[in-house]
Amino acid sequence: MNTHVNKMNNIIQTKNYLKEIDENLFNLSGEVSLAHCVAEDLRMGDGIAMEFKHYFGGIGQLFDQNLTVGNVGVVVNNRNETAFYLVTKKYSGGKSTMQSLSVALKSLLQKMKEMKLSKLGISKIGCGWDGLNWAEVKALIASVFAGSRIRITVCVPSKIYKRILPPQLKAFITPKELLDTKAISDILLFIDIEQFKKNNWTNDLVDKVNVKYPSFKERLLRDIRSNQFSPGDVTSYFMNKERINCLFISPTAYYSSLEKGFTNIKKHIRSYKHFVFQSGPIKPADNFKHISRMVLIMRSIIYSSELWLCGDKDLTKETEVFDTYYRNIINEIKLASRQATVSNRPKAVDLKQNNTPSNNQKRKNAPSRKNFQRR
Repeated sequence: MNTHVNKMNNIIQTKNYLKEIDENLFNLSGEVSLAHCVAEDLRMGDGIAMEFKHYFGGIGQLFDQNLTVGNVGVVVNNRNETAFYLVTKKYSGGKSTMQSLSVALKSLLQKMKEMKLSKLGISKIGCGWDGLNWAEVKALIASVFAGSRIRITVCVPSKIYKRILPPQLKAFITPKELLDTKAISDILLFIDIEQFKKNNWTNDLVDKVNVKYPSFKERLLRDIRSNQFSPGDVTSYFMNKERINCLFISPTAYYSSLEKGFTNIKKHIRSYKHFVFQSGPIKPADNFKHISRMVLIMRSIIYSSELWLCGDKDLTKETEVFDTYYRNIINEIKLASRQATVSNRPKAVDLKQNNTPSNNQKRKNAPSRKNFQRR
């Protein structure tokens, strides 16, 4: 009897710590941690999920956390604001369930206790696209957080304003190799720091670029030996109007390294850019997911430019192999709100954003919560 009474008292107490207000979630104080539901694929292509992606960033960090359904990802931005990502379904096109939400909420509670956080801001999680009943979800939240003394603010804004973003990075696929592209490009090369420490280090792409620009490899090796590069650092070389960006990555934090590197590259963008990187080999199939994640991270950071994924000209002679590669990559990288247009080979996909401003509009500095009060 006493156990039941204590449980009821905890739930009643939690209800006093849980309130709904007419406010935009991003208007809450920075000391309030924010949370929302995502899919395991972390596409976050629409609605409040997209707002989290643009406000907090951290997509690379989330991929490195190897999240699965029931887990909760954590991102702390450079303003020391915390965001929690409740993984409640496997794919963005799927639906969350009360069971998956329950498991994720329990994981969230545990993480907040570990991080000694006591304030949480949410929307009516699971009740938009996922279609869960808010009364049931609210009761579940009250039950999970009973007795925790965590103050939960549920933001239910009466007015929602759509924030217009710059044109999204357009992604294309071609069977041409990186150095066979005709346009003046920003070449992206990925240098594994751990591999470089080994004797007789070689990199096939570095060697190929060096054939076209004979002084490149010598300059790169000299810079690596004279500098202590960290994951995410970038060193660039201008060769005959092309810019070669060497991005240093760590296999233990691969996607975080990419995210930091793309952010560093973005700092130097002043106009529309034509990025290229070698996405081959196009076998095995699990490489599809890896490449698509690289694209998703880049598209969350760099706007108003284009990216060409270059293939392997020997393998792409096999039409069936290339078509499978093309289809799988597109299925992975296109977001729920995007439409892919298909042309004849060489296949190019232009993933355009709807209702966007002109290409000459530049993205502003990193947003603050104040910038998000009118979505």
